[in-house]
Amino acid sequence: KVNANLGLQYKIGIGDYDAFLRADSMYAGSSYGHLQVSPNTPSGDYVKVDLSVRVETGNVGLDLFVRNVTNNDAFTFRGDYAAVGDTFGYRLRPRTVVVQVDYTF
Repeated sequence: KVNANLGLQYKIGIGDYDAFLRADSMYAGSSYGHLQVSPNTPSGDYVKVDLSVRVETGNVGLDLFVRNVTNNDAFTFRGDYAAVGDTFGYRLRPRTVVVQVDYTF
């Protein structure tokens, strides 16, 4: 019934360069995989937090992304697959760290 998102971004100067710090959070309320509200299909009711840092140095940008900071292992969807058991479903992607460098011509 309830989903929520919150994003905060802060810009700071480091010498002659610009840096951005950002935090994004989302809450997904509880739900079931079908209308019969089977006890094997609950999912949701979790919070996911992502962080990112960007530094721009002239033509070069450097980004660091950390997705699912808390490494939450919640179900995002579960169907009623009795042959598979009650541990089947789609889960949040585990904590992921990405470094990205870009150059503007």
